[in-house]
Amino acid sequence: MFEHIAPFWLWLIIGGLLLAAEVLIVPSGFLLCIGTAACVVGGISFFANLPLVWELSLFALISVISCYGWWTILRKRRGGVDHADGSALNVKTQQLAGYRAVLAEPLKNGRGRLRVNDSSWPVEADADYPAGTRVEVVEVRGITLKIRAVE
Repeated sequence: MFEHIAPFWLWLIIGGLLLAAEVLIVPSGFLLCIGTAACVVGGISFFANLPLVWELSLFALISVISCYGWWTILRKRRGGVDHADGSALNVKTQQLAGYRAVLAEPLKNGRGRLRVNDSSWPVEADADYPAGTRVEVVEVRGITLKIRAVE
């Protein structure tokens, strides 16, 4: 069916379709990498008459390299954030560090609950505090807030 079309045209058409799909349908960057790889293979096969196996291998290699490069660019653009550095962006529980409130219930054995906005959180402290004590969240461990008294 496609015997009369030069292989480089097929690669360029596939690459163009993938790039168009990236722009129109799925703007994530993945199809950009694959489409670019197809266009590069099309350009190479325009100058060198490679067997299909070599073209497919080259396509796979360029796809992996371009996807890794795109991932690296995105990671640098985001500042390399993986939340291991303590970043609280989009991590709601980590945003509670520094939150100040008044205890509605006394702590017993260093444990109790704290009302934060419209929810109640389990808390831990190094000491027992009576109801009415102003406290600050100093650390978040899972769903438990570590608190200390403030003046």
